[in-house]
Amino acid sequence: MARQETSGHEGEARQKLRTSRQVYDQIRWDPRLDPAAFVIGYETRESGTAEIGLPSFDPEGEIPWHRIQYIRQGTTTVWDRRQRVDLLEGKRNAPAPSAQYGLDARPVHRSALALIPPRETWAPIEAIRQAHDRHVARWMPHINLLYGFLPEAAFAEATGAIAAALRDVAPFEVTLDDVRRFQHRAGATVWLHPRSEPPGALEALQARLEALFPQCSEQSTVSAGGFTPHLSIAQLRGEHGEHGEHGEALVAEWRRILPITFQARAIHLLSRRGDEAFAIRHAIPLGEPPLAAR
Repeated sequence: MARQETSGHEGEARQKLRTSRQVYDQIRWDPRLDPAAFVIGYETRESGTAEIGLPSFDPEGEIPWHRIQYIRQGTTTVWDRRQRVDLLEGKRNAPAPSAQYGLDARPVHRSALALIPPRETWAPIEAIRQAHDRHVARWMPHINLLYGFLPEAAFAEATGAIAAALRDVAPFEVTLDDVRRFQHRAGATVWLHPRSEPPGALEALQARLEALFPQCSEQSTVSAGGFTPHLSIAQLRGEHGEHGEHGEALVAEWRRILPITFQARAIHLLSRRGDEAFAIRHAIPLGEPPLAAR
């Protein structure tokens, strides 16, 4: 039996709409697109639909991907879940952004370059996270320096580049000295504030790494204030996320575990394989040659 020819419109209707995550990643890393020009519209339980600037959207934050309903650029909707619109579909073949040392892979959110506190400091932090952090099974306590980062396939080359760039960066002291909040529409992310000694050492380390991998700039561009070093411990919703009595009581209780002081002697390349948690793949000592991969 001869196969019937389908019309162009029927063929288009059968094409699978790209996910909001795929479109988000394209806008973030396509050098022809300006992320600051885009807005994400998402469903909320309280008020129907709300919007957030694309650079302020946290891929691992409070807004699930399935609640994103549209993405617009100015007054033009470039992606719409219900209407099955994807105006950026034809612009996907952009060249990948380049980085030094030939590391030109696009950043992904399955890898990170982070500072991990020593395991002996984890117990009081994890006690809070087990009860209040929905990411506790995915991440160990960490301070992200670059996230997203290069795919794990580029780690071996990245390790050598990072070690060379940080050879003259001495270890420094970090003290978790306060409990603070990033306020969101539906609640708040609670985090421990890391203070470095000498002052600014942590921020200088992040800036040097971002200069080495300029396409991995999400941590410094997600807000107008630039890079804010933080160690997340909880997400609070509703009245708990506001400055109500219960939220304030929790923060006051959590401040009792502070200060926590440790030496930052290495930074760590992390990746997540499949549904596994993030794991350390390489440790790069400050001021020394790199350690072997794990």
